[in-house]
Amino acid sequence: MSWRFSRHEQLRINENEDDMKKRNQRKAVGSATKNNEAVAQLTEEAIAKRAHEIYLARGGTHGSDLDDWLQAERELKAVTKAEMTGL
Repeated sequence: MSWRFSRHEQLRINENEDDMKKRNQRKAVGSATKNNEAVAQLTEEAIAKRAHEIYLARGGTHGSDLDDWLQAERELKAVTKAEMTGL
């Protein structure tokens, strides 16, 4: 004896499978969005603190504040990304 679904039952099964795929895709997109938001939400305070540390490590010479700030941003973004991806 073979088991067969009616046409109506098969359509419902296919719809359920499609719904599950769409939900999983939304979850994946939502997860990626949360990771990007976490990287984007570096606070100015954290960047300023790291930039000051870089400034002090350079001997406290003036004139490179923008470079220090940008370096601090890069470093903190890399750390945040690594934490979010589990590296």
